[in-house]
Amino acid sequence: RNSENLTVIIDDILDFSKIEANKIEYEKLRISVASLVHDVHTLFLPKAQEKQIEFTVVAEGLVPETIVSDPVRLKQILINIIGNAIKFTQMGRVSVVVHLIAAGKTAELNALAFDVNDTGIGISVDQQDRLFKPFSQADSSTSRKYGGTGLGLELSKRLALGLGGDLQMLFSAPGKGSLFRVQVPIGSIQSSRLIHDLDASPAPRSRAANLYGEALKGIRVLLAEDSPDNQVLISRLLRAQCAEVVIVNNGEEAIPRAIREKFDVILMDLQMPILDGFEATKRLRAMGCQTPIVALSAHAMKEEMDRSIQSGCNDHLTKPIDPQVLVQKLAFYAGSNER
Repeated sequence: RNSENLTVIIDDILDFSKIEANKIEYEKLRISVASLVHDVHTLFLPKAQEKQIEFTVVAEGLVPETIVSDPVRLKQILINIIGNAIKFTQMGRVSVVVHLIAAGKTAELNALAFDVNDTGIGISVDQQDRLFKPFSQADSSTSRKYGGTGLGLELSKRLALGLGGDLQMLFSAPGKGSLFRVQVPIGSIQSSRLIHDLDASPAPRSRAANLYGEALKGIRVLLAEDSPDNQVLISRLLRAQCAEVVIVNNGEEAIPRAIREKFDVILMDLQMPILDGFEATKRLRAMGCQTPIVALSAHAMKEEMDRSIQSGCNDHLTKPIDPQVLVQKLAFYAGSNER
């Protein structure tokens, strides 16, 4: 948990520094709205259940099936805001309501809103002025009790503005909770399919429906990882889901195994001795290997992710690894490989 918190703090500071230096790059990719909210809901549901608070994500009215935005940055914003809501809520609920803000003929003003409402500790009017300032929290006791850098809201606000949208606090009061709105532009919706059920178009995940038990039954995984601790942790997790796991210590060992044997997915650590994951992936692709490769890295920076994809990886997961996300990714790519 400490390493996970440290990673979040470092990434926030690095991202904030990039924004200050105007070096943040934003992508424009087509995103499945259902898949986006499903990923975020899956990430936070265990924590909500641990705290015995209700956590829901619903659509209000019709929403676009897909939008064009930066998936990494938009998810980063939602993770910050929803993470805060769950952290500061000790009882009651956290809800995320996704809805369309239509501007009629002015298509460029159309937006998709994510309203994050909680029944948490709330914020007084006096404290609200400090919320969107870097390294600031409502008061010093907040940092002592709940932790955090005080960067999350300011970083999320600037990222939202960078996407052409905004982050606003619509309501907050001590003891009554808070309501934040993340809003991103979506342009014309005339060619978009509108849906009212956010489960209507999630990414294929039929084999991941049951995240625990036999979610990976029949799936053969090659794990290239040099850390003995990570080898044990990851292999135990996957075997608990009935996966078959073959372990190698570096990229040089991974290449002949991946070429000679049939694997459904390869988990490739990027920082390994002798031959790292970047070069091993490049060589495998050059040799005609079509097996899905998911990169594992301690770095969450966009440049690292881009480099892994350019090397030939299908996806990128950041350590410490979220077990549910890992199981979902493997089930998804194993299913894609079957097709």
